[in-house]
Amino acid sequence: IANEGNITTPNAEISFIPNDLSQVQNNVYSANNNNAKLGDVLQSIGFSGSNAYLVLNNTNKVVITNRYTMKKQGEITQELVNPRYIALANNYIYITNDTYMGAKYLSIYKADDLSYVKKIDFGSEPAERVVEAGGKIFVQNASFGSGKNIRVINTTDNTVASKITVPNVNIQKTISYNGAVYTITSTNTDSYIYQISSTGNITQTITLT
Repeated sequence: IANEGNITTPNAEISFIPNDLSQVQNNVYSANNNNAKLGDVLQSIGFSGSNAYLVLNNTNKVVITNRYTMKKQGEITQELVNPRYIALANNYIYITNDTYMGAKYLSIYKADDLSYVKKIDFGSEPAERVVEAGGKIFVQNASFGSGKNIRVINTTDNTVASKITVPNVNIQKTISYNGAVYTITSTNTDSYIYQISSTGNITQTITLT
């Protein structure tokens, strides 16, 4: 569990709860890293293999740990400005960055050595949730209930393959599950859940009146 802590204060932390909900362990990062401070505003966590990727929004870094021991393995700081969410695909790491009234982009790194590859700029469109499905990366260009676009990133050359525009604004949240992407949107009266295939097509719509 990501505990973001207080903004401008480096008191972000990790809590752990096992599958059977039998206990809660708090402060597991500092407890396993010689009482080191994790950073300021733990926005999100990503997982891949034995690694956990801890995205620190106000510290502008991603800390990589062993997901089972929480011991630090490395960190990413280059080209991170207010990082938000993270996804991994095809041996690359993808991190959304979104500054209020500022730059909004996707920064890309090699997963094996954490070296910086490139960024994809979204202009004035938000860079929020990012998920993987079918070997592609889907970036939610919407935040705080504003925006209706999702960019599909080709992970072989790290370029924008297509743009999905949902029929009913605004996008609230996007996740991936079992090879597909699901995004929930809302208007002033109704909400909608869209299922999107890994090829970037809307395949099902559920209306919540």
